[in-house]
Amino acid sequence: MDAMTQIFEHASLSNRKHFWHMADWPMLGIFVAVLGLFFASGSCGLIYQVVWTRKLVLLFGATAHAVGTVLFIFFLGLGVGSLWGGRLADRSHRPLFLYGLFEIIIGVWALGFILAVGWGEGAVAAVLRISGLSRGAGIVLRVLMATVLLFVPVALMGTTLPLLARFVSRDAGVRGRRIGALYAMNTFGAVAGCFAAGFLLLPRFGYTRTTLLGAAINVGAGLIAVLMSRLLERQCGAKEDKTACAGDAADIAIAGSTADAPGGLPGTTMFVLIGAYAALGCCGLALEVIWTRLLVMVFLGTTYAYTTMLTTLLCGIALGSGRRARTGWRSSSSAVFRFLRR
Repeated sequence: MDAMTQIFEHASLSNRKHFWHMADWPMLGIFVAVLGLFFASGSCGLIYQVVWTRKLVLLFGATAHAVGTVLFIFFLGLGVGSLWGGRLADRSHRPLFLYGLFEIIIGVWALGFILAVGWGEGAVAAVLRISGLSRGAGIVLRVLMATVLLFVPVALMGTTLPLLARFVSRDAGVRGRRIGALYAMNTFGAVAGCFAAGFLLLPRFGYTRTTLLGAAINVGAGLIAVLMSRLLERQCGAKEDKTACAGDAADIAIAGSTADAPGGLPGTTMFVLIGAYAALGCCGLALEVIWTRLLVMVFLGTTYAYTTMLTTLLCGIALGSGRRARTGWRSSSSAVFRFLRR
């Protein structure tokens, strides 16, 4: 277990009753800094999503195909990345360092997409011209091209929440509130990035310079995270009394066993919850495509329609996450479990 995670666990053990009360002000400052980094991550992700959607509209020639492709790639990548990120976070001794490294890779890859998408469209057009395939085959080839170009950065985006959640807390007493705060800040960042990209950046700077700005923020956030990780490691390594930095080993073991202990949920309930969450995601994504098509008729343009739909949706998600982060999750989750057991 890395020293940085032990710092947060040690603070959590003695402060289970209040979300914002930590061992001392430096620890609170670290947590606030992590929230700021995750806000920047969310803003960059949605800047890219708006840019990529608009670029694919130009390639596909149809709004529904472009929006559907971007949403398919985004949520496939986020799902795979979250699954991998959760396992990686459980095994990693340096979650903040990995988060920073992945942010840098995402920013560099986003720049590569702007350079490679034109080449990819040229390759697709050449294949269609030589083979004489139908328009439907052209759409499939463009979807495959977009998946190849976008899946890796989106999957890395999916790893960031598990990694930061692992960094800030493993204590069951505050885990829900801290993860809720992380998710809320990331989503509020997504709201800011979506609005800025659709209404301010793209009309004024275009695709390339907007992507450059997002990449700069990504790389900057990644470098700050890596620097924070190294500084905290050195700070803990320089202390003569290791337990003062890492906390008592026995207490940390208790925290880990408490956090990782089974919650007593029967297998049937877990499958019902997972199925219900999957159905919710399916309906949400379908509604995003439908709402975008409807708003295109109002705004007479894809960029403003898509931006308006996504900004509104993300505002609702962020407000809900922030509300849960303030009030905690135990009372609501136990009520849901009691309802499902009836």
